[in-house]
Amino acid sequence: MWNSFTKVCSIFEPLMLNKQNKVTASLAIVSAMLLTYWPLQYFFGVLNQAYFWDELGVYSRSSMYLFEHGLSLLPSAVPDELSRGHPLLCPFYFGLAFKLFGCNPSVAHLAAACLNLLGFYALFQLLLLQLKPYLAALCTWAIFVQALFLSQSTLVLPEMPLMVCSIFAVTLYLKQHFKWSMLCILLALQIKESALVLPIAFGLAESLANKKIWTKNHVYLFLLPVVSFIAFVVVQKIQRGYFFYPLHTSLASSDPYYIKERWDDFFDFFLCQEGHFPFVIACAISFLLALIINIKHLANMLFSRQVVMPLIIVGSLCFLVLNYYLSRYTLYFMVFVYVLFFFSLAKIFKQRQWPIACLAMILAVWGIFNWNPNKDYTDVNFTYSQHIKSLQMTFKVLEDTEYDQKNIGFNFPCSAVFWGRNNGYTFKQHFNCVNTYDTSQIKDYIVLTHPGDMADTATIQSNYTLQKELRSGYAYCRIYKKL
Repeated sequence: MWNSFTKVCSIFEPLMLNKQNKVTASLAIVSAMLLTYWPLQYFFGVLNQAYFWDELGVYSRSSMYLFEHGLSLLPSAVPDELSRGHPLLCPFYFGLAFKLFGCNPSVAHLAAACLNLLGFYALFQLLLLQLKPYLAALCTWAIFVQALFLSQSTLVLPEMPLMVCSIFAVTLYLKQHFKWSMLCILLALQIKESALVLPIAFGLAESLANKKIWTKNHVYLFLLPVVSFIAFVVVQKIQRGYFFYPLHTSLASSDPYYIKERWDDFFDFFLCQEGHFPFVIACAISFLLALIINIKHLANMLFSRQVVMPLIIVGSLCFLVLNYYLSRYTLYFMVFVYVLFFFSLAKIFKQRQWPIACLAMILAVWGIFNWNPNKDYTDVNFTYSQHIKSLQMTFKVLEDTEYDQKNIGFNFPCSAVFWGRNNGYTFKQHFNCVNTYDTSQIKDYIVLTHPGDMADTATIQSNYTLQKELRSGYAYCRIYKKL
């Protein structure tokens, strides 16, 4: 009797052990991600830093506008210059955080970090489809610490929330939770227009997986998301007078010259910047080996739901080169390049974990090494912290009584500091802020920045002399005094 009982228990022991491993690995990855923010805060102050660039000029202001005037997802809820025609789920999220915890940069950055943690926990669940729990946790952390993802993880920008929704959508789709996946696609479409790639990719993936043009799942994964977005742009047309923001449509171009230019920009970023080159080589080798070892792997992927990831990558690249390129726009599809890399390694090494673990550790160390190369401004690594410091140093100097009641010329990004409150720049404004290009007023001083408008030095050098330079690493601001 006892022997029979122990045999029955032994059947369930591997299941119980596997479940325990998943719980422990889950706790490990969440703890590792939380601990990673400690050095980021210590070295770069990411959780209480001031807003900068697009954060400062657009997205934090639209979030604060919703906080002050009422939360809403309707296009008319925010002025054009703040919404830029984008759907409002991103500023709605940060506006809600302001309502709950107070309107300041620390709340915004913490809210962003929490959302990012959720996204990477979903990524951990995605990697569990091919990797054992502890290895999946290690690989998740290796992706998490890459400069591209981590530098965006605390910012009030739409790219990271879009990435999070995309990860959830793919993870739930591969686990065959189609209605929940649909919800994530719907949310992504309410963050940014580039999410239109998602329903197309999911629809094609479902057709390939089922070898049918149309299935009932297409209603959830393609039809309803597309209809929801059409409804949004129709409401936008009624309330704003345009389907898509004119500035954005003016930047889109099918001209081969601009397509090549955007492709070259992406290729340079993907291959040469952020220390990507070794990873690109490793990806190429792993994909090739996976095919050589198991030639059926390609066919299996093409006719399985996993094909949704390469479809998202290809579709997003097409959207990027036809519209407008910024490095941070790659965030929501680059994450799947890393996932496919580890999936390929799983096919190559099968049950052997140590080579994958070694490669994950090398990738993590290399990612950390590229957190802050301090060469020039970008928002896809932590060099932006130097830019913020140089602005703060400048406004601290401008508190001096020398500038009492003086006309000081500012242009973007410095001028954006005056466009709103609670943006992290605290100073005593006892001077008159004037647009640098306003010729109707005499400017006693002019402030120029790098990154920013330092090229304007050539237009003022005959009438102004350099008084002070405030530098932090590569970034600096210069105060010019009228002769």
